[in-house]
Amino acid sequence: MPAERRRKLAAIMFSDIEGYTAIMEENELLARDMRARYRELLEQAVANHSGRIVQFYGDGALSLFESSLEAVKCAVEIQVAVKVKPAIPLRIGIHTGDIVQDADGVYGDVVNLAARIESTGVPGSVLVSEKVYDDIKNQPNLGASHLGAFELKNVRKPIEIYAITAPGLTIPLRREIERRTVKSYKSIAVLPFASLSGDPENEYFSEGIAEEILNALTRVEGLKVTSRTSSFAFKNRVLDVREIGSQLGVNTVLEGSVRRAGNRVRVAAQLIDTDDGYHLWSETYDREIQDIFTLQDELALCIVDQLREKLGKPRFKDQLVPHRPVVPEAYNLYLRGLYHLHRLNPEDINQAIVYFEEALQLQPDFAQAMVRLGQCYNMLGSTGQLRAAKAFEAVVSYLNKALALDDSMYEAWLLLAINDLSFSGNLERASAHFKKALELNPGAAETHL
Repeated sequence: MPAERRRKLAAIMFSDIEGYTAIMEENELLARDMRARYRELLEQAVANHSGRIVQFYGDGALSLFESSLEAVKCAVEIQVAVKVKPAIPLRIGIHTGDIVQDADGVYGDVVNLAARIESTGVPGSVLVSEKVYDDIKNQPNLGASHLGAFELKNVRKPIEIYAITAPGLTIPLRREIERRTVKSYKSIAVLPFASLSGDPENEYFSEGIAEEILNALTRVEGLKVTSRTSSFAFKNRVLDVREIGSQLGVNTVLEGSVRRAGNRVRVAAQLIDTDDGYHLWSETYDREIQDIFTLQDELALCIVDQLREKLGKPRFKDQLVPHRPVVPEAYNLYLRGLYHLHRLNPEDINQAIVYFEEALQLQPDFAQAMVRLGQCYNMLGSTGQLRAAKAFEAVVSYLNKALALDDSMYEAWLLLAINDLSFSGNLERASAHFKKALELNPGAAETHL
């Protein structure tokens, strides 16, 4: 008669000795003593926390607990115990969920995922899934460090992994985990482009081009793009691209340069693998300023094409950058304004207003400039530099004009939401505007923030 199969909620803990085979080849007696001591310590710790060891397998074990909290406490206890010399290089991973249990053992996706999480760890670490973190995050004596989302073998979606930060535990670096996981190219940081025009005044132009490309890439479904604030923090810093990738938690980086002469512009761009620092793709474009939106769209589409195999079949509209008619000098003034706006101080914001207004004088239907003017007045009003009522009125006026010209601009809906948070306090309307912004551009980091 087949054994009875039961379903239940449980926390699964996997633990194993890293490099056990190599230790065995080097010193068989030490390896055997190490495994015997590990099993003894594990049995004691599991019993202390009302758990059960379901199975020993070689140098590892699968243990079962009725709660995530007890599983984590057990993991911390055993990691501290195995540090006593001669130390045992132990890795532990924990996940929680619905399991199937019978007389032969436990089964289910929860078990497989716990094993995958454990295999990404380093000696001395306790790694847990987001579900486990949610169960223990309010415990006063247990902390956790978010390491990021990782693609694990035979797991359909990326998994958020946390490292427990109790005293005596090791916190792995993101790059240490990435070496043990599935290679992915689904994340990118766009660094500020270098200006090769010879005139420091042209810095605004190269910075603006990079930002527009960054915004275009956020429209690609399945591609994670770091915010401008994060990636532009590396401006004028000489760092290995592998270090930048590790700090930002991305697999690819786009860097480039801009050389401008009159109404012509040359943009060189390189897509780099942050794991090894090698180029995945590079290209140089020569264009007229009138074709700047076409250039940005072409560059973004080339990057998507390079990553297409890794992204599957990414979905986005026909164009990542809408091809709007532009007066070259108006666009030049717009980029100048953008440069000052991002300096985030009253003096520069007021200077940005001057440039955006001059751009509108040259091109009255320049919707992007209207949106940025709305942003300027919101910042001045919300920081007390301008009377709130006057700022609110100016923001709404500019954004409504912009949306009348182009209601697909997610930035306008986002700023309407922020405006409600800053001034009117209408949370219901703000929520609707946030949702509209996300509908138009699901990948925009600032909207999620």
